[in-house]
This record gives sequence, C-alpha cells and structure tokens, in this order.
Amino acid sequence: LDDRKISKTLGNVIDPLDLIDVYGADAVRFWCARAVSFGQDGSASIEGLHERYERELGNDLGNLLSRTTAMVSRYLGGRLEPRPAAGSPLAAEVEALAEGVDADLDRWDLTGALDRLPEAKPVAQLAAEALLRRRVAQVHGPNDNLTTRQKP
Repeated sequence: LDDRKISKTLGNVIDPLDLIDVYGADAVRFWCARAVSFGQDGSASIEGLHERYERELGNDLGNLLSRTTAMVSRYLGGRLEPRPAAGSPLAAEVEALAEGVDADLDRWDLTGALDRLPEAKPVAQLAAEALLRRRVAQVHGPNDNLTTRQKP
C-alpha cells in the first residue's frame, strides 16, 4: 500500500476485514475493482480508498441514486418500467451502455466496466428529462411543452 509493493517482510499488509469494518464489503469490492485493473499490478492506498468512497460512491453514484429514487417515488408512485420505450433516445443510450459493459465483463475487464460509470450520468439525465416530460403531460396535458415557455 501507499505506492509500495505489499509485503509481509515490509509489514505493510492490511487485513481486508479491517477495511470492510470501516467502509463495508461492497465499497471495498468497488475500490478493488477500480483501483487496479484485474490481473495487473497497480498502486493502492488507504487514502485512495477513502477518496473513491467519498467521491465516487458517496457524491457521484450516491447522489445519482438518491435523486433517481426520489423522482421515481414522487412522479411514478415508486414504480418503474422495466425498460425505456423502444426507439426512444433513452433506449438507445441504455442499450449502448449495456453492450459496452457486457463486452468489458466478457473480457474480465472489471475496471473497464466500472470506468463506464461516467457514461451513466447522461443516460440518467435523459431518463430524468423523459420522466419530467411525462409528469408535465400528466398534470398539464400532452401539448404543454416547458421548453418553449418564456419566463415572465
């Protein structure tokens, strides 16, 4: 750890169960897959684990998940369709992202699959826009278009 090869002789070995006690098993798995490409040597540090835990899991994915579930709860009564409508821009984006992740996993490239997480943000934004358009149509009718309204 800390940019040195892990070695019992150096005494810089850390028990993963200690990390799990602090961060949880899923966060430690995520860090392991993100910090070092599967089957490769790499650099890892406790500071790096904490950084990924705070920034990627807490801020990026955590906030995205929180906003998404709040919108699904508020606008869709807590129920989500299993797939976006065929032919929609959202369906195309979801399909492209899923194909990329599948290809990475077929090559055992866990890090590559996780590197696609930033690609999920625009997909989530498209989903949020579609959800808001649907909600506006429910409240104001199908011809109401917020994007063409002028502010007073």
